[in-house]
Amino acid sequence: MTQWNLGVPDGTLSGLEKFEAPDPAEFVDHGYAVINVDLRGAFDSEGKMAMVGTQEAQDGYDLIEWVAQQSWCNGNVGMAGHSHLAIVQRFISALQPPSLKAIVP
Repeated sequence: MTQWNLGVPDGTLSGLEKFEAPDPAEFVDHGYAVINVDLRGAFDSEGKMAMVGTQEAQDGYDLIEWVAQQSWCNGNVGMAGHSHLAIVQRFISALQPPSLKAIVP
């Protein structure tokens, strides 16, 4: 994904990971689902982009509660990631979504 793999040895990652997000191959093997969501207005997502703020936090809140209601989810949701993904975890968790159980910024 990045030049020189940032020091991560070849073969360590599955190739399914998104930049700065958990590797689904690692987490799924331990019973977790990994969801990488496009920011509102980014890539194929509809709407107008609103980065790092109340709209992004509300979107995250809504996503967490939607995920928690899916048949493949036990109702407990966590967030993990670096950089922007870490920052937005703080904004979302401040809204205290009931199904959010952990953040790992």
